[in-house]
Amino acid sequence: MDLHQQAEEDVKRLLAEHGSQLSRIRGQLDLATQEVGAIWEAPNPDFISIDPCVRAGDIRQLAAGREAQRKSNDNKLRLKRVAFAGMHFFTPEGQRIRTRSRPSTKAGAPIRQISYLSLALWDDDLPERPYELSVLMEIDLGTKTLKGAWLAAVDWGKDDKGRQIYYEEEISAPPMEGLNDGPNGAPTPPTPDGSPPSDGFSDLLGDGEEETGADPA
Repeated sequence: MDLHQQAEEDVKRLLAEHGSQLSRIRGQLDLATQEVGAIWEAPNPDFISIDPCVRAGDIRQLAAGREAQRKSNDNKLRLKRVAFAGMHFFTPEGQRIRTRSRPSTKAGAPIRQISYLSLALWDDDLPERPYELSVLMEIDLGTKTLKGAWLAAVDWGKDDKGRQIYYEEEISAPPMEGLNDGPNGAPTPPTPDGSPPSDGFSDLLGDGEEETGADPA
């Protein structure tokens, strides 16, 4: 089977089934990015100087707290938070979708979907697809906002080496109304020491560590 075709079908299927919830998750990531930028403003106004893993982890932590507070019958993706501020979602069938920063090359350039012509045919005898579906986020370090979020079929490689994106589609941005999930609909304020606030959902933290390889961002 054609790898590009299979990856495209998987991405489109998940977007069709869970598009509205993924759209809201993108909105939560955007709000969390702005909040993390504000939290780090006092000790470190230059957002680019923050360790990428710390920055991404703070964003996921705040976004997961907001999403956990959402009570909706439309939620079909189950949220689970794991070590290293991992933000995972599971479909009703048990398929895992990790939320991670878009991978980059050694030179720092963001990795994009590889060319269709460069994809080899996938051996149908393989027990598993050579990729996993992930939510990829990109941060605009200048404005401290979310540049975008994509649902992508990603081969993360061994220890995050040799990573490839077989297919990706941008997740649509949601209406911003109703995304504030604090006690009274207000954003959760930062703590006095500038660390991300506790959201009271530590019971959702998984016992196992996230499979992150060398780059947990």
